[in-house]
Amino acid sequence: MIRVSCKQLGFTLVELMIALVLGLLLVIAALSVLITSLTQLSNTQSFSEILDNGRVAIALLGKDVTHAGFMGQLSGQNLVLGSNLTLEAGAVSSECTGGGVNNATFPTVGINATFRMLWGANLTGANAMGCIDDGRAGTDVIQIKRLIGQEDESNAIVTNGNVYMAANSNTAVIFNGATGLVAAEPTNAEYFEYQHRVYYVANVNRYGINDFPVLVRETLAVTSGSEVMIKEEIAEGVEDLHFLYGLDDDGDGAVDRYATAAQITDDEWDNVDFARVLSVQVAMLVRAIEADPALTQHGAATYNYGSRTVTSANDGIRRKVLSATVAIRNHQIANGG
Repeated sequence: MIRVSCKQLGFTLVELMIALVLGLLLVIAALSVLITSLTQLSNTQSFSEILDNGRVAIALLGKDVTHAGFMGQLSGQNLVLGSNLTLEAGAVSSECTGGGVNNATFPTVGINATFRMLWGANLTGANAMGCIDDGRAGTDVIQIKRLIGQEDESNAIVTNGNVYMAANSNTAVIFNGATGLVAAEPTNAEYFEYQHRVYYVANVNRYGINDFPVLVRETLAVTSGSEVMIKEEIAEGVEDLHFLYGLDDDGDGAVDRYATAAQITDDEWDNVDFARVLSVQVAMLVRAIEADPALTQHGAATYNYGSRTVTSANDGIRRKVLSATVAIRNHQIANGG
């Protein structure tokens, strides 16, 4: 008779408890790594969002500022109706009129003051410049007039959607692309698109926020044959827009001081007595779209840029200052200067 010995194999209670504890520690470690990775991903996405929006805004605005006052062969000269300029374009719908006596889209008839190509101000409320009804109070606005595109020795570049200038070194004609040039073409004229742009920060209703900030640009265009200023949203999350203007006081071609728009006189905007704006410091405070609750434990943050110091609310929203200094290539001469 053969006997078979059977033994029961398994974990003891102590071994089972040790295994459970070790497994729990591994799960906790894995969750910790996952949470850290998700937090870093969220931070990276927020910073990427802020930088992308800010860089696009700086690039577009900076390009217009760089070429402010570029008028082809007439660059540096004042545009005077009846003298060196003929205007065939009509009145602009939703006109954006800046400070001074001659600072609309086109030079004003019968006004002998300098036609301003660059101007800025601080927004104190709605209905600024006649075209801004949603501006964010306390932020800056900048107005720029220039020619864009490459010169063309014919009107081949003209399309119905823009306003154009045909000019030589002595005279120019501004005309509507929908109707074409009516007056005699200036001798050896070059053709460019004529552009008037206004940048400012607007409040919009978005993402469940009544005053969500966006950078807006008013742009001159032709719609249904008429000249209009069209509103374009350039970048989301731009909370503040601030400019400092580099002034040359003695005509030596070097910046002597930087000033806010409010500190610049009418004569300085009009380039009287050698005054010139040679450069512009552009600064933007840009926020993320969504809040990060973890940031509230750090409290409110303070940001310094240009002549401003801003303390944000303890709202968990990530913010960053982006800035650039832009040199102006075309310096305008005062009327009669």
